[in-house]
Amino acid sequence: MTNNLKQFYKPGKEFEVHSIHFPGQSHRWKLSKLLQSGVQPANDALFKELSWAVYMLMIFARDRVLSNCFSFKAVLRSWKTDALIGLPAVESAGIDLQVENERNKFLVIELSPNESEKEMHEAFCAQIPILLEMMIEHEKYAQRQEKNIPPRMLPYPHHFVTPNNIEIDLRLHNKNLQTKLKSIISSLLSNNTPKGWFIAAKRRLINQYRNEQSELGLSKEEIAKRVQTQLNVEYAERAFETIENSREIENLSPGLGRLLVAQARAILVMKSVVQNLTEDLKKHLTMIREKLVKEHPIKSKINRWIETKLFEERINYIHQHEWDAHQLSIDQCKTLGNQQAAYFIQRDLTFRQDHESTLRLNLKSPVTPQRTIDCSRAIWFRKNWIVERTYPLPTKRIPTLFAKYTYSNEEEERRQRLISSEPEAQYSIRRKITYSTTTRYPFWRWKLFALRTYCWLSNAIYGFCLVVPFGSPVSFRALLSPKPFQPNYELNKNDLKLHESSSSKTQSFISRLVALWSNVRHSRQQFEQTPDR
Repeated sequence: MTNNLKQFYKPGKEFEVHSIHFPGQSHRWKLSKLLQSGVQPANDALFKELSWAVYMLMIFARDRVLSNCFSFKAVLRSWKTDALIGLPAVESAGIDLQVENERNKFLVIELSPNESEKEMHEAFCAQIPILLEMMIEHEKYAQRQEKNIPPRMLPYPHHFVTPNNIEIDLRLHNKNLQTKLKSIISSLLSNNTPKGWFIAAKRRLINQYRNEQSELGLSKEEIAKRVQTQLNVEYAERAFETIENSREIENLSPGLGRLLVAQARAILVMKSVVQNLTEDLKKHLTMIREKLVKEHPIKSKINRWIETKLFEERINYIHQHEWDAHQLSIDQCKTLGNQQAAYFIQRDLTFRQDHESTLRLNLKSPVTPQRTIDCSRAIWFRKNWIVERTYPLPTKRIPTLFAKYTYSNEEEERRQRLISSEPEAQYSIRRKITYSTTTRYPFWRWKLFALRTYCWLSNAIYGFCLVVPFGSPVSFRALLSPKPFQPNYELNKNDLKLHESSSSKTQSFISRLVALWSNVRHSRQQFEQTPDR
């Protein structure tokens, strides 16, 4: 192949060569994908097909057999174990919230109030039992006759001291102070920043880095990133200087501006540390990817395989550098002289290293079932129907009385006293009993099967042996009773007794005949009384 042909090795590429037989003329050639693909494209296609075959054998086929989702193993586990036994199906909010609460306690457990605020601390602590009592009685507040208003909370201390005599100032956690600071800071930043400052500073930084581009060997993306970073730093320094020199913030609380700036610098330090560690992780993963591609030319073309390897390497890297962010943040905060931020980061590091794993082993997460299934059965006999007071809470059951029966004077007086003592009370009648089962414990399917079988059998017996033979329009009672009957009862709110429901009135066979002959007699009498024409 001549030099002209070597540079056009890609299929589909057009090129011209001078004609040997026709001087001064040239021939245009085009490489065909079918006849001439080249060594490198052929190798790439071969590796791609081999990687697809390896993926089907090593990953896809194995997942369809052994994975926890959409596999023979999952099918057997779900169909046999869960369907026949009923494995627990629960939801857990996890123990993260409990661990976070313990962490917050650990951060401040060593703090003691400053000498200047000890009396305030004692007065605030003396008020806590009263507040807790008011919280307990909060649910009963609407029903109390003496509606005592909760006392106004006393001010709580903000200045504390650590065992190492480090001054801790927690004024920034005061919500009222935060609200006032927001309006002051927003007005300060808007008034003290010139309109064209961002554009002028950005142009200056771009020109500065362009002059240094050849010396540092920076790309356009790196220059843009450095310009944005430096622009943020300069703006933050201007804002910090404005806040520190603000008389408005100083009048709000002495030293509050310096405290706010120190807190902001600590947050920027922690974000910078996390960003640098993230970039180091990305560089490490890029290096690992290149190494895998070089060592495994076929497997590396399987995205699933290479992503799995990178994920494992990410986990290993994070475990190796798990506490670097804390250590670097502590060192930089101490360099800035921010002992308060360094103390809290150190306390967080101690909790994460020494206490969190033990807490997660000892704490039990709250577990709630995913489903609660109800089964109900009808109460066979009316005397067993349940009459209960539903308001006010708690619910209370009262004796079931019928209006057609006569009761003793004591029972009647007791019922009248109940009605007069609670005129606003509400009552209801229950004709069914409900059983509940949850998916929290094993073998819940067997329990549900037993409950449903019992309820369905009970309802079937009730319907076919009691309702249909004795309370329906086609019952023996409808055939033999001389008068209409009312099989259903309803609760009367005035006397709290069960009265026959007029809406359930059912005619019997004899009553229908009587009504029919009565109509016939009435029509005959009208006919006889009508004079002949």
